[in-house]
Amino acid sequence: MNDKLSKLALKYKADKCPQIKHGYTPYYFKLLKDMQFTVKKVLEIGAGEGASLRMWRDFFPNAQIYGAEIDPKRIFTDGRIKVIKCDQSSKKDLVNLITRTGSDIDLVIDDGSHIPQDQVFSCLTLMPLLKKDVIYIIEDVADPTIEKQLTGYELEIPELVHTRRKYDDRLIVVRHKSTTDTYQYVLKKYNISPDSGSFIEIPNVGRNNLAELFAELKFNKGAEIGVNVGHYSEILCKANPNLHLYSIDPWKISSYGPDVVPAEVGIVKNQEAFEANRKEAEKRLSAYNCTIIQKDSLTAAKDFADNSLDFVYIDANHEFLNIAQDLHTWKKKVRLGGILSGDDYENFNYTKKNHVKQVVQVYMPSYNMLPCFILGSRKGKERGEFRDRIRSWFWVKR
Repeated sequence: MNDKLSKLALKYKADKCPQIKHGYTPYYFKLLKDMQFTVKKVLEIGAGEGASLRMWRDFFPNAQIYGAEIDPKRIFTDGRIKVIKCDQSSKKDLVNLITRTGSDIDLVIDDGSHIPQDQVFSCLTLMPLLKKDVIYIIEDVADPTIEKQLTGYELEIPELVHTRRKYDDRLIVVRHKSTTDTYQYVLKKYNISPDSGSFIEIPNVGRNNLAELFAELKFNKGAEIGVNVGHYSEILCKANPNLHLYSIDPWKISSYGPDVVPAEVGIVKNQEAFEANRKEAEKRLSAYNCTIIQKDSLTAAKDFADNSLDFVYIDANHEFLNIAQDLHTWKKKVRLGGILSGDDYENFNYTKKNHVKQVVQVYMPSYNMLPCFILGSRKGKERGEFRDRIRSWFWVKR
């Protein structure tokens, strides 16, 4: 190959070029040639003897080149090259790695263990820590199905022209999904000025329209927290045939604290009623790509990686502490450009133990989660507008 990267790989005996093993460098050259003099930091997981680090050093003359390596015998510093000890299967090590390199990495290449679980874990751990325009490349992808675990990001699987057709001669290029697009799409769709305030009402819109918005945005992985008999889960699935929805509910009286008696706040009378609701939800949702998880909200959240969901809709335990914990926990699970949302944005009698509106109004400004959009106008019915009896809210993660 005559491109500069292939020649450098051959010079240093890096196996990324077709002449030695993999057909990566011709693609890399096309991808990176216009960035050659602007890239400031490169990180490669799996430094080995340093061959590809030297290739990157020569190709990017203005960049600091970092390597991450588990073998202590391969830790070294050489001019603009610095190798840091790191186990890519350890969250502590990965976080410490970015603490030392800084989050302003332009290019990451995972040429580490090549174990699919490690490739996914490293990507899902590092991407939230890195800047929005980072390019993250996973090399030697033996199991192409790992892309299903990375749906919170924009993915490209490039066709490699110069390849020996080895079983792992495959790349996945990972980028952050555009956060501006979702926010700007919402502003344009509903004719909203960004200066409209912190809590912006959208007239003539309800939560069924929110399900349609998710479909328009091609949100294909989401969760509803608090399912009951599955009515809204079904609406979400019907609106978006490509959606994989996680419907999460404990369906247990014991999930409510001592201050909340389900029968007294209009939920159900006993555990048998919860069981009947669960069975009804399972039957209703059986026709859709819906995974039912019978766990309480905070326990279920542990099953999801941070930044892995396109949206979350919260309609669970509405008591003050519970809704605050749900917001604090599930906002982390939504990717950049995704949407955190929920029901019950209304004022209720204190006996109902429904504090959603109070928590949202305090929590969102406290964590700079603004603007928060409210579906329907407070006085919409008086004006002859459409609005749900009980309004929903949402926030775009930016």
